[in-house]
Amino acid sequence: YAVAEMLSALRAWADKEKVDLDSTFLWLCWVCNNQRALIIDKEYKDLSSTFADRLKSIGRMLIVLNTYKNPVYVKRVWTIFELWTASTDKNVTVTMTLPDHVKTDIAKESVGVITKNLKDIDAATAEASDPRDEDSIKTKIRRASGGFDGVNKVAKQLLGQSLCTMITELIEAAQVG
Repeated sequence: YAVAEMLSALRAWADKEKVDLDSTFLWLCWVCNNQRALIIDKEYKDLSSTFADRLKSIGRMLIVLNTYKNPVYVKRVWTIFELWTASTDKNVTVTMTLPDHVKTDIAKESVGVITKNLKDIDAATAEASDPRDEDSIKTKIRRASGGFDGVNKVAKQLLGQSLCTMITELIEAAQVG
């Protein structure tokens, strides 16, 4: 994601949730996990339990989409798996945010286009940068209750609910303005 998109999305989330920026900290798995060992040194390490442990201790997951049309988020098997992992723990709250320019785009779109993008979510065709990672995650998904269909269903439901909430907020804001 572009830094400007990430900052815009995080700012929108912080404003909506009334987050105290001086006392709130983010754990970004792609920053906090040792990506150097994975990418540069080519050392493989299954980070799924690390992610699950951190998620459980934090109790919240914030999804940042770069767009709602074919977002990078649903093309990566890791992020779909992370969303499913969060859904399996009733003590974890999942929230989604978007950069401001994407909210403007959504306000102009039809429901058909939005639902088509949700239908296209498929963990079986999602990818990881490291083939070993992809194989490991997909093996976990195959073994999970419901397999790929179950994981896809959860991802579609959670992202769909989040988009519906966001659209409702946009409609309410337009009525006030």
